[in-house]
Amino acid sequence: MDKTRYILLWTIPLLIATGCRNYLDVKPQGKVLPSTVDEYAAVMNYRLNNIESGSYDDVIGNAALVAKYEGFADDLNANIQIGNLPIYAGVQFNSNYGLYTGWYEVIKDCNIIAEAVGGMEGEEARILLAAARGMKGVCYYNLLRNYCKSYNPDTAPEDLGLCIVDHFAMDEAPARSDLETTVRYVISVLKSSADMHVTDEKYLFTEDVVNAYLAKAYFWAERWQDALDICENLAQKYPLADREGFETMIMAEYDKAPGVIIRSRINDNNSTSSMTYRQAVSDIRSRPLNGDLVKLYSPYNEKDIRYSLYFDSSRKNLKPPVARVREGEIFLMMAECNAHLGNTEEALNLLNRIRGQRIQDLVPYTMETLPEVDAGATIRKDATGAPLTPLMQAILNERRMEMYLEGDRWFELKRNGSPEFWVISDQIGIYQKYTTEEYMYTFPINKDDVDLRDYIIQNEGYVEYL
Repeated sequence: MDKTRYILLWTIPLLIATGCRNYLDVKPQGKVLPSTVDEYAAVMNYRLNNIESGSYDDVIGNAALVAKYEGFADDLNANIQIGNLPIYAGVQFNSNYGLYTGWYEVIKDCNIIAEAVGGMEGEEARILLAAARGMKGVCYYNLLRNYCKSYNPDTAPEDLGLCIVDHFAMDEAPARSDLETTVRYVISVLKSSADMHVTDEKYLFTEDVVNAYLAKAYFWAERWQDALDICENLAQKYPLADREGFETMIMAEYDKAPGVIIRSRINDNNSTSSMTYRQAVSDIRSRPLNGDLVKLYSPYNEKDIRYSLYFDSSRKNLKPPVARVREGEIFLMMAECNAHLGNTEEALNLLNRIRGQRIQDLVPYTMETLPEVDAGATIRKDATGAPLTPLMQAILNERRMEMYLEGDRWFELKRNGSPEFWVISDQIGIYQKYTTEEYMYTFPINKDDVDLRDYIIQNEGYVEYL
């Protein structure tokens, strides 16, 4: 893969999007639409450069976005030393508009590329088309998780989905679809890319990368068997790292280790990337881990490589904040999918496999030795709304330990019941209680879209306040 991407910014038009309304400004004199594969590739390379440098949080995410999600969730103790992290989701609603518009901007670029190169011949056009579809699907997956309610098959046909923009049109402003339609669309876009079977890593979004996100989309939509089928295939290519490989993978500041399917920040080619990363590291370290997370590593503690690798004796973070998709998440999805499908023996076997690669002298769980369900835990029901079983709680606890500081916990809370929880914090000279309510897991969509188009409906809980 090229370390430097050549971006022909002066020979292509300025691509500007606001929400899901305006997609391209072609009016400035001297600016023309691209016409060749190379020129459309330059648009793609601009987006890929942001991923590889970690400069912005578009598409894969970056250290700053990981830090933001960790501030929303419950793995870090917001009752102690706030730093610059958000106390809870409620203080970041306005800034979340940037995510919304940013993802739609990328979708706009992907639509332009796909429509143009889809009619061109040659291998270069084919892999660029697959990448555009894959990147678009990932952006819609991000929008789905952030701006739609967690998936419930009983209510999805009525729940609000996304504004689906399937092609480039300067004046089109579609209404929000329902959630079921949105989920099917996200899956179809990702599948259309994966089915092209691209292995060339030139544009990052290979078949494996797109399949990883397709599995995540199936998983989010509770299509357990579909998610499991993809994960089992990926697990053959990205096996669980051993302890030495795990440390190398987790602590790598730039390298894409063998167990990583895709990650942001694989180089440091601009000052914005460095400042963003250093600030995120500082912000996260200012807040210690919650005690209930630390206790999950007991009774093994130091025998669990994550215990000393992730945080120090003061419970301050040591783990680099990296946005990525890697082997641990794939195996955890496999374990949970099997549990939901009733394959409890295989789910338990996968759970023990994960733990066995992280913990020395592990005594594997049996169904009889699984810890009892903790009635005081934040998550009290699974993704389907059923009360936690000892096996499901063990899988979710393992995911919490494994995926700490990878921007995962916030969405696990949302996916598994969207539980309310609170912190006490001193923000204005007095201590106040800040409660993450159920509706806050679904961020408000761009206010400009709602104000200008009365048929675009704001998410529940925000209509009176925005």
